[in-house]
Amino acid sequence: MIIEKRDNSLYFHKNIKSLVWFQLYWLMFYGVLRDLVGVPGYVAYMLDLFNIILIAYVIFNGKMIKYRNSRVGLWIILSFFCSTVIGLIAVDGSPILYIWGFRNVFRYYAYFISCTVLLDISDVLEIIPKLKKIYIINFFICLVEFGLGYSGDNIGGIFGTQSGCNGYLNLFLIVVSAIYVTEYLEKKIGLMRIMLAIVSCFFLMAIAELKVYLFELPIIILIGMINAKFSFRKIIIIMFGVCGIAIGISMLGHFFESSGLDFFTSDAISKYMGDSGYTNTGDLSRMNAVSQLYEKFLRGNFWGSLFGIGLGNASYSAAFSFFNSRFYLLYQALHYQWFTDAIVFIETGTVGLVLYELFFLRVFTYSRKINKRIASEYSGEFSQQLRCVVQVAGITAVLCVVNSVYNSALNMDAGYMVYFIFAIPAIVDAFMKGNVCYDK
Repeated sequence: MIIEKRDNSLYFHKNIKSLVWFQLYWLMFYGVLRDLVGVPGYVAYMLDLFNIILIAYVIFNGKMIKYRNSRVGLWIILSFFCSTVIGLIAVDGSPILYIWGFRNVFRYYAYFISCTVLLDISDVLEIIPKLKKIYIINFFICLVEFGLGYSGDNIGGIFGTQSGCNGYLNLFLIVVSAIYVTEYLEKKIGLMRIMLAIVSCFFLMAIAELKVYLFELPIIILIGMINAKFSFRKIIIIMFGVCGIAIGISMLGHFFESSGLDFFTSDAISKYMGDSGYTNTGDLSRMNAVSQLYEKFLRGNFWGSLFGIGLGNASYSAAFSFFNSRFYLLYQALHYQWFTDAIVFIETGTVGLVLYELFFLRVFTYSRKINKRIASEYSGEFSQQLRCVVQVAGITAVLCVVNSVYNSALNMDAGYMVYFIFAIPAIVDAFMKGNVCYDK
């Protein structure tokens, strides 16, 4: 660790902040190293080690004051935590399972706080260029995986080839699409660049069979248009979005015949999302998971409806069998663990799920507030850069509400990526409150 002395005080210099970035990079590349190169699977738990080091540094060096001053989502996180403690007491739950459940849910908030406290405006300005470069690498790795015979759930690009890795890829496509849409609407890039970017996203969507992206892109465009000033570009991006979706459906049908145009124009989509279950075997589906869990396990249980069956009491672990809860062993065939909103609801109840989703909405409203301040206080290219990156955070937050219903990516390591993005508005807010003259 590099240490330097300033004004008779010792400060950790560059390396502690570098660890924040390294954790993001590790998340993005350990999957492909594990699945295509052969690195041992336990390397995934290095993320926990990095997270502990970062949050410990933040707490024991008094850095929490900086986060408390920003107040972004703090009361939501604390309220969520208190609700889980009440739930633990109410059900007389296992402390061991609670710790594992706490790790599964609150590790992202810890990373979010570390990002908010340790990163600064120079890091914010590097985020978009770095993510664009990583996306290019990801695109070619996806091509390699496709060439090796992988498809659908097993195409994740930099996130590896394990089943379900396309959920990680989906979150990354959301972030990348938000970047290019906002940059186009803010007149930072031209039509050709956004066309290439979105068409490439549609291609990855097709080979990874991410049908949900066809619904996510219109939401990204709509929110981007709400944030941007009126211009002819809004009309162009609507037209391009419609054409792009048509191209995307065509691509999807080419690689997966059952997911082509007929899927979206027949009753197949309603069956896919309906009561027959995700696998048509009587398990839960995306649209009914929460309601079915309530009917099966919580109806008539006032405290259970409010606080669930206890944080960790429906959790599981592929690596450590002693963290497999009794509920999971009995009811894993329901596949509730495949949907983030379902597992959050069954463990923390209505109160927990509302607070969990409310955090995303808070990030969105906070982003809009900061975006308006940027527009009023800055101008030129610097203002454009800040507005784009702050809007990306807000758009990503809204799409996380959708994603929490669609799959369990937010309950896996992929969550670190979006909580890194969520820290952006608070970092920009701190910069503006500091009244710092930034030298571009």
